[in-house]
Amino acid sequence: MDAQLRKLNLQEHYQRFAAIDGRKLQHRSSHRVRDEVACLMSHVEALRSLMKYGKCGHILEDDTELTSYVDPVMTSLIGNGIFDKFDIVYTEINVVPVPDVISLFKDDVISLFKDKVGRNAFGTLRGITDFSIVNLKNVNFSGSNSYFVGSHTIERIIKIFDSEVRNGPILPVDLCLSKNIKQGTIRAACVIPFLTCADFDLNAETTIEGREKQSADKSLAIELLRHLFFVDMQFDERLSGLLNQLVGKEMSCLSHQEYLDAILEKLKNKPVME
Repeated sequence: MDAQLRKLNLQEHYQRFAAIDGRKLQHRSSHRVRDEVACLMSHVEALRSLMKYGKCGHILEDDTELTSYVDPVMTSLIGNGIFDKFDIVYTEINVVPVPDVISLFKDDVISLFKDKVGRNAFGTLRGITDFSIVNLKNVNFSGSNSYFVGSHTIERIIKIFDSEVRNGPILPVDLCLSKNIKQGTIRAACVIPFLTCADFDLNAETTIEGREKQSADKSLAIELLRHLFFVDMQFDERLSGLLNQLVGKEMSCLSHQEYLDAILEKLKNKPVME
């Protein structure tokens, strides 16, 4: 993270918050719940540290892959009043691998980049007009790797998290947020294509003790979709290897349309969210 921030000349705008260790919490429930509380409270304390600045803040976990688009795109959105309409703006999410949700994002991505193919599909992006904002009110999603919070919302989200800890059972931090977004307590949007992405290698295994492991197909589908909607994605061997594992056959795809059609066909024939 330090190297990425230095490369993007953002090191003066970020500071590291050392995550809370669940093993040191005196919580009444299981190890799994303690770790979920620790993760949630890490976000709480990171948010609390932002309150003194009176500005919006960016929370990102340490397996986040940053891009050169984060600063200019978010600066433009903030300047244009994005936080008058939303409380949280995600720079990436885990798209739930079901056809209806994928189609919502697919239409945006393909319409924006239908003429861009090759190793770096988004290589000719220029500015804010090449990005879309998707309202997440009715979208099933997970993930809390990277999100911006409006200055007027920070205290309210802290209270929501604190209530989650007090009342239990504890939802993971990302699902606590998505639940409140669906209920309308929090207004949230996501930038498409994603400005950031969880690193392929660093996010392979959770460090949350006892968290339920996802099925292989579900994990593959989520990983594929996350990288297909990433602004710096590349149609490389690693991505095609994930697709081949998911569909169970060798395929050669060079566009979002081809990748997403293959994923949708797989999910329609054999859903992974059952």
